[in-house]
Amino acid sequence: MVTFLGLYRLVSIIPYISTILAVQVHPVKRNVISTATCVSGYSWMNDGQGNSPCLTVAYVEAPCFGNSYTQPVLNNGNSYNVPSSSSANACSCSWSSYNLMMACTICQGNSNTSIWEWPQWISGCTNLSWTEIYYPSGYVLSAGASIPYWAITDPTTWTSATFNTQEAETAYQKSMSS
Repeated sequence: MVTFLGLYRLVSIIPYISTILAVQVHPVKRNVISTATCVSGYSWMNDGQGNSPCLTVAYVEAPCFGNSYTQPVLNNGNSYNVPSSSSANACSCSWSSYNLMMACTICQGNSNTSIWEWPQWISGCTNLSWTEIYYPSGYVLSAGASIPYWAITDPTTWTSATFNTQEAETAYQKSMSS
């Protein structure tokens, strides 16, 4: 009879265990948005899903910020903040983050004077291995977002190690003809 009671207790909690397991494996809800918009002429910067570089950089940053990230509008003449030693992470120090953040700056109609040089951008990155890859392994972009080919370019290869719109567009054109 003791064995029967033990089995009865186990069977009676199985529905609760399956509910708990279902909650634990449910995908994390992500809140990824961009209030920044690009002016016309920069659609070549969009990812394969048609997301602007501003929304795409939000998807690139989100996994390192608890799956939630808002890419704000940049006021004309201003620059986005470089990663600091207290805020730097594998996402923000990656090539794709830098390239997409600078593309987001330019596509909003800002001038090249609002662009950071790569050495300035990574000056706060405390782990230099983060600065040697286009995107950190083990992180996944959500909602089918993708990193455009031009955005995986090693920033040290841009002229003066600074994001270059003409060179990025040339890389885009080459990727489209391949």
